[in-house]
Amino acid sequence: MEAEVAVAMPFSRIGGAAAIDRLVEAFYARMDTLPQAKPIRSPHAADLTPVKEVLKRYLGECAAFLLSRSLGKNHLPNVDVAG
Repeated sequence: MEAEVAVAMPFSRIGGAAAIDRLVEAFYARMDTLPQAKPIRSPHAADLTPVKEVLKRYLGECAAFLLSRSLGKNHLPNVDVAG
């Protein structure tokens, strides 16, 4: 329990799930508007909501895992990364 709290605190300090949401939304906004991204973006569906959710969860879990590693743990702590 103490490790989970210790990881949750730094996760909150980086902005938590809200910061990851902003990062993913900004990434996909650029993918929709940058001409350089058109070859990568065009084969995909117009609605990327499911893909965004997967990336948000993945990045949140990675951030929580890396923070737990910095505390000397080698497992994913029970941190709510979904917001």
